[in-house]
Amino acid sequence: MLQDLIATLASGAQMYWASSGVWMRVVLTVSAIWIFWRIWRFTILPLFRPNEPVELPYWIPYFGHAGAFFKDSHQLIRTALKRFGTLEPFSMIIAGDRYYVITSPEDTRPFFADVKAMTTDGFLDRALLAFGCAPERLHTLWQRNTPTKVNPKGKNLIHLTQDLFKHDLVPGPTLNVLLERYQGALDELLSWDRLVGAYPSLVSTQTEAISLYDICADFIANANQIVLFDRALLAIDPDMAVEMRTFTDELWKLVHRSRLVDTTEVTRILRQYSSAFKSYLQLPPEARPNETPVIRTLLETYAELGIHEDDRAAMLVMICWAGDANAYKAAYWVLAYILYDPQLREIIRQETAPAVGPDGKLDWPYLAKRCPRLSSIYHEVLRLTKRDVIVRQVVRDTALAGKRLRKDSIAVIPTCQLHDNPDTYGADAASFNPDRFLKQPGLAQTTFFPYGGGRHYCPGRYFVEMEIYGLVALMLNRYEMDLAWAAPFPRRDESLVTLGISRPVPEMIFMLH
Repeated sequence: MLQDLIATLASGAQMYWASSGVWMRVVLTVSAIWIFWRIWRFTILPLFRPNEPVELPYWIPYFGHAGAFFKDSHQLIRTALKRFGTLEPFSMIIAGDRYYVITSPEDTRPFFADVKAMTTDGFLDRALLAFGCAPERLHTLWQRNTPTKVNPKGKNLIHLTQDLFKHDLVPGPTLNVLLERYQGALDELLSWDRLVGAYPSLVSTQTEAISLYDICADFIANANQIVLFDRALLAIDPDMAVEMRTFTDELWKLVHRSRLVDTTEVTRILRQYSSAFKSYLQLPPEARPNETPVIRTLLETYAELGIHEDDRAAMLVMICWAGDANAYKAAYWVLAYILYDPQLREIIRQETAPAVGPDGKLDWPYLAKRCPRLSSIYHEVLRLTKRDVIVRQVVRDTALAGKRLRKDSIAVIPTCQLHDNPDTYGADAASFNPDRFLKQPGLAQTTFFPYGGGRHYCPGRYFVEMEIYGLVALMLNRYEMDLAWAAPFPRRDESLVTLGISRPVPEMIFMLH
């Protein structure tokens, strides 16, 4: 009976095939191959690999989850966690690359500890290429160098750059010099005359509202240029700060390159920045005497090693962007939460008032040690708005949480999954609580990774924190700041692939006088 049924079906299929046109045969063949691939990939193959992370099924080979990732990476991960019902590592394919996703707090320690199998070098390569370094010269940035006074261990240029910034940006004399330079930027950029020049509506007969996001982006980008580089850079391109918001929002398109996304605008801005820094590099040292020591040392090292001028410019763009991108968004969110709550605004104004002298000079030790509520708000803002991933390149087979991770893949920790965890941060983990880190300061030493983790903490974290504290203290104690009109609090834009802190939607509009 069964044999007869099979024979009948086979005969019918043969007759249908014989009578089908060429295109129908192509469709049938492709469909059969695709069905076989799906069954093999997601049903049979996992049976032979029980010790590997389960793979999130997808429909189109190679592309995998690229579309969903670029549309809303956070929702993609939430969907995967809901599907699997566990915090065990899982894998997904994005444009041909295999990503291992780590979401359990218990797995973060071995993730950061396994520095031989999982490194940042692969992602740094991708970033260097995104900022304009030439692929054929990339090896020159990673080759070991002859030991010198500046580089006694003969490290490659990338690791030497990291060491130089770590040295100059930790609390101590060199950081104090940067804060003194930043004080000068505050005095200039937050003066009423300068603000009126940038926002003429402040003195119009009918006062108009201005964007808090605009003023934070404009201030931070210009301040960081003044702090790090000589003012010759501003003379070369006075509009670099104007484009920083767009460049930051679009940069992911260069880091995660794909034919599916349009890179026209971000490429245009990158060329503008690269051109400005090439002109800056062509100036003799005496024409840019006020750049910070770390920048001066880097430029001298570039020259000694014979680094190509295009690669020098690309790395300076990368340094400039790294100092601006997350700082202005963090400043925005801190001020937004403070302004939205009049009672909280007054508390922070009173807390920071002793740090602001009559001439506007700031007491940096006071801000660092004696403003616990502001510190708590800052850390809570980072917890809620830092929505990127911590990335490691898997350079050799290793194991994590009992699962095998294969070499030539990418392991990531989506920080939002850790920062939203109610087991760590309480039942109100999804909400803003200005006193969370005030009442539980130890939370900052748990699975809290706004600056990265392991050996690779952001070297600029101390400066950025003081940068934002100083901005908040001066703005609240020098000017009256009020919301322009009643409106819902801005939400995080999670539809955009972010390389740091999320941008707000919509922006907060306020009055300044």
